[in-house]
Amino acid sequence: ESVLPPTHRSEYGSSRGSYPDDNDELQRKRTFSSRGSKETQITTPGTSISSHNNSPGVLNAISVSDQELELFDLPNWKTTCILIDLYYRYIHPSRPFLQPKHRFVCHLNVRKDASLLHAMFSSSCRFASPQMIPNQNLRDSQHWYFLAEKFWDLLDLESSLQAMVLLSGSLGPGGYVQQAIEGSERLLRLMNFNKVLTTLQIDTDYESYAQVATKRQMLLREDLLRTIWGSWKLNVFLRINRGFPFNQISDQLLGFEPNLQFPSSDSAYNVNLSLFDTNDNISPNSLKYRTWKDIEEELRLASTNSAVYKSFNDADLVIMAIKTVEDIMNTICQGKLTLGEVVSCNSKIKLIQDITNSSLYQISHIKKKILILNVSKIFGL
Repeated sequence: ESVLPPTHRSEYGSSRGSYPDDNDELQRKRTFSSRGSKETQITTPGTSISSHNNSPGVLNAISVSDQELELFDLPNWKTTCILIDLYYRYIHPSRPFLQPKHRFVCHLNVRKDASLLHAMFSSSCRFASPQMIPNQNLRDSQHWYFLAEKFWDLLDLESSLQAMVLLSGSLGPGGYVQQAIEGSERLLRLMNFNKVLTTLQIDTDYESYAQVATKRQMLLREDLLRTIWGSWKLNVFLRINRGFPFNQISDQLLGFEPNLQFPSSDSAYNVNLSLFDTNDNISPNSLKYRTWKDIEEELRLASTNSAVYKSFNDADLVIMAIKTVEDIMNTICQGKLTLGEVVSCNSKIKLIQDITNSSLYQISHIKKKILILNVSKIFGL
């Protein structure tokens, strides 16, 4: 089994020969590795980490040597930063399941995260111009597919799940749809073996959980929730791309999990504030994740009361929209698309549209002439 293109048929998690350990000397040379400066500074969250400046917000303490990157088949630090920037500029807004860029970079461990970086770059490299990255090999997705396999055994569980979603999301648009499906099947098996869905259950004792959980644990839990939802979204998109009559593409893919908690809002998640109150304490209320049953009840109320619209956040709306698409495909493939079903589906779509449009943008508090659009809600539309 493999989620790689036919030209690279090794298997994730299989024996692939040796890889560098902590004591290896930095001796190997790569044709794509620049021998320029050894270190690059990273700017503040929300800015380009590949830009070089001496502004007060620069995180001076963060740098990675070119030798360490070379050891794990990554380009020099400047090019690596460009590819990370491109990922968060073009991929992350529509698939916000990796931690926000500033947290990702601050916690980056090249040895442990090499395959995750390779998986990220398999998508972001498509947005690199020859002026940004002259080496054509580094702008080729297949180059990164192969490298992601090489250091796979160094990934922890959460990172391997994220890398699988990243690779499957890149392989599908790259023309390797079957490999993308196989990767999603492997992800479900890995989740089942490790009882991931079970470990995410909090039940109702939110106060006690808040007292024992650390902030990092809570953020990592949110990361994992988002990865699972990201895998389901990808499976729906793969099914759509198969076209009419929209039959199930596999019975071994993660389906919609009605009992899985919905993630926090994308906008709050991207600034790491969703779990904390104004005193920087974990807020028990923020741990009261909702499930599909709660969302359905709020949708029922919203159909007759627009005041309920504000109870839905951006992440809710995207999941609701994709769930509606999945329900429509199920109706079509089962041959049950009657006139009554069409009317029902249209009313659901109209309601989601109305809720989304009610808070699609806000006026900047700093510059009153600037409209701030919520990208997640745009994807929901």
